[in-house]
Amino acid sequence: MNDSNYIGKEIPRIDALEKATGEIKYMSDISFPGMLYGKILRAKYPHAKILNIDISKAKALKGVVVVVTHEDVPGTNGFGIVIPDQPVLCSDKVRYIGDAVAAVAAETEQIAEEAIKLINVEYELLPVVDDPVEALEKDAPKVHESGNVHLHTEISRGDVENAFKEADLIVENTYYTGRQEHVFLETESGVAYVDSDGTLVMLAGSQYPQRDQLQLARCLALNPRKIRVISYPVGGAFGGKDELTIQPILGLLALKTRKPIKIALSREESIISYWKRHPFILHYKTGVKRDGTIVFQEVKFIEDKGAYSSLGGPILNLAVEHACGPYRVSNVHIDAYAVFTNNGIAGAFRGFGVPQVTFAMETQMDIISEKLGIDPIELRRKNALRSGDLTPIGNKLTTSVGTVQVLDEIEKSSLWQRRKELTEPDPDKPWIKKGVGVALTYQGTGLGVGLPDYGGSLIEMNEDGGFTVKVGTVDYGQGIGTSYVQIVAEAMRCPIEKVRLILGDSYLTADSGPTSASRGVYTGGKASIIAAEKMVNILKNKAAILLNVPVENLEYKDGYIFVKDNS
Repeated sequence: MNDSNYIGKEIPRIDALEKATGEIKYMSDISFPGMLYGKILRAKYPHAKILNIDISKAKALKGVVVVVTHEDVPGTNGFGIVIPDQPVLCSDKVRYIGDAVAAVAAETEQIAEEAIKLINVEYELLPVVDDPVEALEKDAPKVHESGNVHLHTEISRGDVENAFKEADLIVENTYYTGRQEHVFLETESGVAYVDSDGTLVMLAGSQYPQRDQLQLARCLALNPRKIRVISYPVGGAFGGKDELTIQPILGLLALKTRKPIKIALSREESIISYWKRHPFILHYKTGVKRDGTIVFQEVKFIEDKGAYSSLGGPILNLAVEHACGPYRVSNVHIDAYAVFTNNGIAGAFRGFGVPQVTFAMETQMDIISEKLGIDPIELRRKNALRSGDLTPIGNKLTTSVGTVQVLDEIEKSSLWQRRKELTEPDPDKPWIKKGVGVALTYQGTGLGVGLPDYGGSLIEMNEDGGFTVKVGTVDYGQGIGTSYVQIVAEAMRCPIEKVRLILGDSYLTADSGPTSASRGVYTGGKASIIAAEKMVNILKNKAAILLNVPVENLEYKDGYIFVKDNS
């Protein structure tokens, strides 16, 4: 029996009404009087040296307020969560179709579009490398002067060479996964303006306002406290707004004009210009005994990084960690590369490198199941990791592992029991194929780069006796805001109507880390519980002074403090 008031209970989402009525204002809906419109000139070649940028005709167009190039970037002309290697505006060369070269701000969107067409860029075309395998060759064209290998990770455990002799069956295959677009409903959009005190206010879709604040400070040569990033609400993200997108250019135009600037990308420009799921090429070699026991696995894969780093390194390493799936593999060799190419840029996307290796590993398991004549669930159950096991890369599982229990429940399910019946072909529709399958993966919660994986929450008491909760994470559709309100109302033991929420504001909210990796409710929620407990203690101590009674004689309930009835 759940005796809580709000946790585990169905309540209306706090933003449901304004979303249903269309009253909510997303970043692309925001406008200000006298607002200008920004447009970005993007590279039309995948690899080319910039010889000259002529902006004279664009500047002369009536209605154009400013045209900017790399020469106008006041700070570091580069951004990136791990390595700041992506230019705000390209200076020496472009590295993919979509690279930003120049930008304009004009009185109307139409004028801005026309001005972009008037900018003349003289290029010298360079050899293109669009195949990540070829990018590894010594004589391949270099995307960056440092070379095309962004990261190389190699892990060995056990004795793969000797394990070859134990295998009764070896399955070897190469797999390819494609580039994938996030297709969030709201494209990269935002408005920036300079406040009366000189603060740059950035209203743009983001998954981590405080990190954006620091990156923008470096690019724009501003004190971070002179930048305010507001990122709520956001119309979808899925990892695609974890990294900066339009914000550095938006901020640059606002600083140059001292007027509000709006940039809202078309769907076409969004697809061409920004982050995608990394394509992988994966080669798997798996050795098993006749009873299905995995005795060794060799994995080599290449991650197509595209032109810039972003989160390609952490994604590669997470893929390495999950490359053998949730299975016991005591003899393993994994060799992985993240490689620069002149293809479109790739970054964070739900799963963060794990879907690619899961697809390959689970296909291997199905092929092994078929070749050995072993039921696919039984094969997975036989090799599944249990509590106390070492993972293929040597991490010990010290907590509960529910893989076998999950497989047991799947096996008993109606869908699995009826799979032959359900997949019978329809003679009238032979072009329709049906299938019932099983695949396993395991999911991490949190950033996975060591503890602490911090969260932050501020709680203030309002004049009306209610409370305002301020958390730095962002609700981009997943409902995290409603979860926080439920958590705080429960912890404060007050009516949920008394809890007000502010999210994703670098000035007002606590730094809660990025809204990614399924961490938001856990980190921001736990921080809110701790903050609520502190608030209750503060209120009880204040009340003890006012009522002149020992604090232990006070009770906090339903948003009120009263003296316990000891009769």
